[in-house]
Amino acid sequence: MGWADIEVLSVGDSETSEDVRVIMHNLQRVKTQAEIFHESQYYLSLIPKEQGKRTDLIEEKFDEPLPKNGGRFKKVAEMMDDVVSAQSIRRMNKVAEAEKEAAENGNTELVKLGLVNKIIAGEITPSNAENLLNNYNKFKHERDKEKDLKIIVPENLDSTYQLYNKSSEKMEEVEDESIQTCMTSCPYYDVRLYGNTTDEKLELGHEKTPEEFVENLMVHFREVHRVLKPRGSFFLNFGEYGFKGYSPLISNMLVLRLYEEGLFKCVNEIIFHKTNGKPVPVTKRLMRSYEKIYHLVKDAENYDYYPLKIWRNEPIKLLKAFTNRGVDGSHTSAPCIQRPYTTFKDFIDQQKFEDVMVSSKLPGSASRVIRSRESIRKWFWQPWQT
Repeated sequence: MGWADIEVLSVGDSETSEDVRVIMHNLQRVKTQAEIFHESQYYLSLIPKEQGKRTDLIEEKFDEPLPKNGGRFKKVAEMMDDVVSAQSIRRMNKVAEAEKEAAENGNTELVKLGLVNKIIAGEITPSNAENLLNNYNKFKHERDKEKDLKIIVPENLDSTYQLYNKSSEKMEEVEDESIQTCMTSCPYYDVRLYGNTTDEKLELGHEKTPEEFVENLMVHFREVHRVLKPRGSFFLNFGEYGFKGYSPLISNMLVLRLYEEGLFKCVNEIIFHKTNGKPVPVTKRLMRSYEKIYHLVKDAENYDYYPLKIWRNEPIKLLKAFTNRGVDGSHTSAPCIQRPYTTFKDFIDQQKFEDVMVSSKLPGSASRVIRSRESIRKWFWQPWQT
């Protein structure tokens, strides 16, 4: 008949006063995820959460108080012959208790994620389940805290904000460190006339040299630094254009100058792709189709940043696993919690440009040298390879 001996642990249940026989393990097969989950849950129901030994359980298994730091889960793992780690038992129990509590409180959103059923079915690991639960709790907390916040646009702007139609060279009316955010778009250099030239002074952007232009801009930006709060942000939009056949890279000069004087540090360089760029009849260089927006701060480690969130009017969902294809082959991801909102970064990620090379690596390799006409032809016409 093929009979074999198996280990059995007899446990006395204090509530029913009846002997309950539990199969500890069967050496002839590997336990399924469902068996591991249900067995661990049963043992946890017998062991209290608080530290101490249970006198109503078998003496030889609980002859000493449970140790601190997860001793309850370590004891269950030991009773299950270590077929599963104490950490995995803790994770499964955390998810099971959260789902039970959600059902009792009417939180059908979490219950519908079905994390426990997915553990039992072997679709996700205990580690995956705990991560999904943590992410759900994080998004739910954000939603409960922020979803009902409304952006109030005053009907009468003048009654709420004070407007200064004056030069930013001197801002005596504005107090020190009183502004949270500053945004500006500098005049183009040597491109346009804005009608501000006087007999005493040329308008900004028509200096004799790029260096002189930078020096004049610094007068304004020192004032920006004075009025900006310590945790505030300064967004500087700057468009580079050709100057006598070359680009003087004024924006680079300017950002470095701001850094050297200890005024601002750059935390982001955003590319603003202009879809209505001015055509330039040149054949020896590419037409400039973008401008830069620099995010500058006084203190790069301590500044306020509140990402814009557009909340979806739908429950938090569980996204199925998907496959990524990379240079090392295909990789299947774990399921993940869908964010209940979209952000400005999502808007950026969706952008597609015709004049931007998109790749994880340079064509060929970073050290590739084009040595002949034939190699040039291959570089341009053959698929990029690494």
